[in-house]
Amino acid sequence: MKWSLKREILPLCIIVVFAAIAAYSYSSLPDLVPSHFGFSGQPDSFSPKGTFVPLMAATIIGLYLLLTFVPLIDPFWKRIQPRYGVFLILRDFVLVLLLFLFVLTIIAGRTGHLPTSALAVGFGFFFIFLGNYLPKLPRNFFFGIRVPWTLASETVWRKTHIVSGPLT
Repeated sequence: MKWSLKREILPLCIIVVFAAIAAYSYSSLPDLVPSHFGFSGQPDSFSPKGTFVPLMAATIIGLYLLLTFVPLIDPFWKRIQPRYGVFLILRDFVLVLLLFLFVLTIIAGRTGHLPTSALAVGFGFFFIFLGNYLPKLPRNFFFGIRVPWTLASETVWRKTHIVSGPLT
């Protein structure tokens, strides 16, 4: 699969939406933003908003770059190349998940409580999506179930991911 600007529109739009939400909500955030939550959904750790928002922005941009270019250095690149689109779909979904978690954190910063039902639905969709795409991944060193015996054999990789897809 060749690189194309059209293929990068969605992840770049996700990053722009992230930046717009961050800019819009920054002034209304409290000085300390919740950065970790307990099982009850109550924040138990806080970060200054001047650190949290830029760190989240750096994380989403860094993951975009990392997940786009890391497969290119994989020793199995020749085998991966025809199905590189699967990696890009997974990358896009990880970026959507990060945007979703950022929005939930902004909501928690304003209300003081994490909307756990929305979090459960978001992670439910993530696992459904992951279960659908795991069996489609070619053998590689960066995504999937990467243990020595799956990396050593194409057959073991394929069977492992076919079984693990519905289990996620």
